[in-house]
Amino acid sequence: MQPGGRKTIWHEWYAWYPVQPHDDDGLFWLETLYRNRGHDGGWEYKSFLTGREREKAQASTPVVPGA
Repeated sequence: MQPGGRKTIWHEWYAWYPVQPHDDDGLFWLETLYRNRGHDGGWEYKSFLTGREREKAQASTPVVPGA
């Protein structure tokens, strides 16, 4: 619940710039995740990915030599 008794509602959002969700270690960029307004008025981000989905995404990330 947010101040004033309002429920926290997460909205689907396309990350057109890099962001780091609270529930994930990686950066999300050019993909869909969820966001809502935090207690301080700034945006909070979450991926809501399961552990298996995180493993699958990490395995499909290309490794670039020298990067």
